[in-house]
Amino acid sequence: MWWCAWSTYGEEFNDQLTILGTVSEMAAKELIGYPPQKWCRAYFDTKCKNQMVDNNFTESFNKWILEARHKPIIKMLPEIRVKVMKLLKDREEECRNWRDEINPYAKDLLTDYREIPQGYEIHFNGDFGYEVHEGKDKHTINLQLKRCTCRVWDLTGIPCSHAIKALIYQKKNPMSEVHWWYSKEAYMLVYMHKLQPIRVEKKERGRGKEERGAWSSSRKGLLMTCGYCCNRGHNIRTCPLVNEKIKNMGEESSHKVQDVTLISDYHESQTSEQEQQFAQHSTIGDDEWEGEGKMKMKAASQF
Repeated sequence: MWWCAWSTYGEEFNDQLTILGTVSEMAAKELIGYPPQKWCRAYFDTKCKNQMVDNNFTESFNKWILEARHKPIIKMLPEIRVKVMKLLKDREEECRNWRDEINPYAKDLLTDYREIPQGYEIHFNGDFGYEVHEGKDKHTINLQLKRCTCRVWDLTGIPCSHAIKALIYQKKNPMSEVHWWYSKEAYMLVYMHKLQPIRVEKKERGRGKEERGAWSSSRKGLLMTCGYCCNRGHNIRTCPLVNEKIKNMGEESSHKVQDVTLISDYHESQTSEQEQQFAQHSTIGDDEWEGEGKMKMKAASQF
């Protein structure tokens, strides 16, 4: 499946898909179920000079901030800011130490491509077009447009093996045809913008003594107004009307407490009398109790 994803032009993609179908027909059908424009190089846009088919940026970033991401966000963000600040500085220093005028990665890839076209057969049309035979495959190159039908040059901005064969035929240095985005100048422009260090002041919780003092001093010389009687010169805590009302409420509540005490004493006395009567009845025998009950019923019937 990876060979299908790494295919750079349509014919190669179809050939690799056929090979995958011979191994597992079900796997080939399921792979086609996903739009190839999302995962196959053969359908990638050539504006962005990148041939990557996997996206591990999030995993790399999470590993890069491994120590910071477990902290609260208030502490995490300043730590990430410092890491980015250091990264920009380190990348610029690394770029300044390049031996050549292009990216070392692009140079290594160009060196690998130069070793491939040893057995290629090339034909020149006398203008800018070349036809390169690679076994059964055949590709055409246009040096003026910097394009090859294999689309590797278009995708990466680095001359492919077919283009290198044509450039050597023209006695040109393939390194001079590498896209400007891989140059030292481009990288220095990227890392020239720096994050400026900032000083973070730790602030204690709540208001300080100075803030509280400033608020209280701003009220000096002002006449307070009572919120109950609306008169000036005192507040609701020292208002005479409020204090008199509270005093009257206290006297009324004391009278109510005395009345409740008298009522509770009366109920207690009544309860004790009923308990004594019940105790006397409990000592009378059953026959006497029945006789007394019949006498009461007879007296009630006379009324």
